[in-house]
Amino acid sequence: MKVKKCSLELYNVFIYKGKEKSILDMDELSMRGMELRKEGIYLTGPVIIHKCISEEISYEIWFPMNRMKKLENTADGYFCDRIVYTDCLFTRTIPENTSIESSSEEMENDLKQEGTAYRDIFYAIIPIPGGKVVDIYIPVQGETWDE
Repeated sequence: MKVKKCSLELYNVFIYKGKEKSILDMDELSMRGMELRKEGIYLTGPVIIHKCISEEISYEIWFPMNRMKKLENTADGYFCDRIVYTDCLFTRTIPENTSIESSSEEMENDLKQEGTAYRDIFYAIIPIPGGKVVDIYIPVQGETWDE
């Protein structure tokens, strides 16, 4: 697996939160995207799945949008103008008949063997004909979200 360093930058992002993997349902993600399109809002990049690894695992779905929309912050989500992680490890994969999360297992195992600490994994889902490409970003420990 080829791993390199890069940054992750997103602007005008609406973030849905959840503790269950059910928020990762692709049909549900499509439905949320269609709701936004009805209001003239389109995605400017891939949908990002954020897996936060702390005391317990939680998930967020990030939607980078074409314009800032003042959406009300709720228990399920909130809006951010800018999200930047400047020091990430990155790889691109085309998962075949596997879950999105399993596509990062090799990278995670390598980091654990090296003793590299991390607490977040980001999966950028890029649809392609007949499947999807998954870009995996793992900020190095100590890297924080720079608003």
